[in-house]
Amino acid sequence: MIERAITTKDLNSRFYHHNLGLAEMWEAYSQTHNGEISGIVNGAIFEFELTFRIINSEIKINGIRQKSNVNAGSSTGYSMIKNTVISMTSKYSRGENWEIYKSNKLRDFLNGLIGTCIPYKGYPGYSISSTEKDLTRLNYLLDYSSLFELAEVRSISSRRTVIRIEYFTLLGIKSINTIMNVLENKL
Repeated sequence: MIERAITTKDLNSRFYHHNLGLAEMWEAYSQTHNGEISGIVNGAIFEFELTFRIINSEIKINGIRQKSNVNAGSSTGYSMIKNTVISMTSKYSRGENWEIYKSNKLRDFLNGLIGTCIPYKGYPGYSISSTEKDLTRLNYLLDYSSLFELAEVRSISSRRTVIRIEYFTLLGIKSINTIMNVLENKL
């Protein structure tokens, strides 16, 4: 269960009521998938970790929605920190090591020194790096373009038996279901 850490000022806070709605939505999703969920919700933060199994894979979803500082929400110029990380562990994965990330000249150069780095064919503005020499073959096999249509992707990576996807926003249930469908087809 997600812990409700309510203060007196949270009772009338629109952020708290929005965060509480998100918490209840994720708790219902957890029950639907027989998962375990933990976290905290109040007027300043909603953070959770959800773990469940689908077929032969373990799924872990971490999400956060938080005011960026103590003054956030008291003016129109506030900002929020939002992030979603989905990890899928399967004993049936290919065991490849690669990462797709937003292109950056310095990072591309450094990755090129220790392995191979080329532009990712699936979505413009991203690169793929790996320690494997035949990255061109891998680049065509990894069609994750539908994941880029959901929200801004920070990175998609594979380390032996774990596929990890990180977004710069807190995703909803519909987006998570789309991701689960794509990942199930990849294993």
